Amino acid sequence: MIQEKITIGTKYPLEGILTIPENGETLFPAVVLVHGSGPNDMDEKIGNCYVFRDIAEGLAKRGIATIRYNKRTKTYGKQMVKDAEFESFTVFDETIEDAIFATDLLREDSRIDSSKIFIAGHSMGAMLAPRIDAEGGNYAGLILLAGSPRKLEEIIIDQQDEAIAELNPILKGIANSQVKKMRKNLDKLYEMSDDEAMKTIFLGKYNRLYYLKEWGLKPTANYLKDLQKPIILMQGDADFQVSVEKDFNKYKEILADKPNATFKLYPNLNHLFMQKVYGNINKASKEYKKPQHVEACVIDDIAGWMQDIKGKNEDSKVTKLSPTEILAKKENLVCECPELDCEWHGNCKDCMALHRYHVTAPNCMEEGAENKEGIDTDFINERANIVYVKRSKKNRTAVSGWLITYGLAAAIPAISYFIWKRSKK
Repeated sequence: MIQEKITIGTKYPLEGILTIPENGETLFPAVVLVHGSGPNDMDEKIGNCYVFRDIAEGLAKRGIATIRYNKRTKTYGKQMVKDAEFESFTVFDETIEDAIFATDLLREDSRIDSSKIFIAGHSMGAMLAPRIDAEGGNYAGLILLAGSPRKLEEIIIDQQDEAIAELNPILKGIANSQVKKMRKNLDKLYEMSDDEAMKTIFLGKYNRLYYLKEWGLKPTANYLKDLQKPIILMQGDADFQVSVEKDFNKYKEILADKPNATFKLYPNLNHLFMQKVYGNINKASKEYKKPQHVEACVIDDIAGWMQDIKGKNEDSKVTKLSPTEILAKKENLVCECPELDCEWHGNCKDCMALHRYHVTAPNCMEEGAENKEGIDTDFINERANIVYVKRSKKNRTAVSGWLITYGLAAAIPAISYFIWKRSKK
């Protein structure tokens, strides 16, 4: 495999790795890997386990490219918290925008099949994957690893309850007093004004309730109900950070009428898709301290599912127009782009990729066909106002303000860590 160092982003450039299979005879399908909660590195190192490194190297051996990168809060956490407008920090700033930057980089790579770019989100990344797809990712399919269709605050409360239930009476009292105020604020979360939510801290030193409110007003379940793309949902049955009953089965309920949904539940695997060690949320640190690897069957299932999607797409591929056929439609053109130095140009009503044809002579698609072939839509929209292929950019502008999410983890809330530390004394 080939491992190339890359950089994504503009205001907050992030280092990452593009992993390419060695066999370069064809264009490769690719996967954007999106982290779970907390300031993760590009390998998604948790304890002594490297979730994304394992997945990237495993998929490369199966002919699939991947892109992974350091999370924004990992690289710029200390800088971001000093920003004057950090109170309005959201998951767009933390995760969504950078995932789209990584996706754009893949689409620009000549070795990647731009019609076969997928997103694989783990934990919090899985919860956000449908929103990332809707807000600009535009993937061929979605891979959700150990995610949840519930709101983050619901998961935090469940994890706290599970952790507290296993404590002795003295520690239970301490823990309950710690979470009482936070739960009171959560109860009135959606009644708060945005300004009030931005001023209210709920975990750690920096985490504002606005983070939860903004995310909660765009629930994962709503995106899933509208989703028409292939999606695979994967979870270990020994995962103590998400629940088979409340999360995996809830996914099944939401997607019950979706023939493009696939579900995989793995016996004895934990949140990292590795073998269970303790299976106890209060021993999470010890669980992940043992060096392990993502099970090969999980990577096999991802690759096999992608290959199956590829086969189905081949069967339904749109008919393309040859350059000769494009030229034959010249009389239908309306000039709206006098800047371009070409003999004819404009808002083509028959060919969605007219200006890209002039620049790089690709094959074009019929009017109304889905944009599966990596057409340079930004170039088209800016130069010719073509409306048939228009990627929505209204949500691509970053929400003002940056807030580091130290301690905000759907995987292991701050209270769980507090309880664990107390139990060790």
